[in-house]
Amino acid sequence: MCVALASRLTLCVILAVGIPLAPAIACDDGHWIEETLADGKVLKLEDGSLWRVDSIDTVTSALWVPMSDVIVCDNTIVNVDDSETVHVHRIR
Repeated sequence: MCVALASRLTLCVILAVGIPLAPAIACDDGHWIEETLADGKVLKLEDGSLWRVDSIDTVTSALWVPMSDVIVCDNTIVNVDDSETVHVHRIR
């Protein structure tokens, strides 16, 4: 569950099995995909940031298209338009 705190900041609470409420994770919404590179291995967002996608998730990110709205939560990018999630590591 995510709650907007400010224009570009969202607070997300992740529910884990056996743990009623895990620690809250700060998320940054208001982003969109500018470009999907290297067959989904790299995502470039509108702010110029580059994210390396975990190899197991590239089958998902390879299908993401420019202008899709995304939320960045730590090492996860959520594609709001497709309701899909990939694990990432920031390159730049």
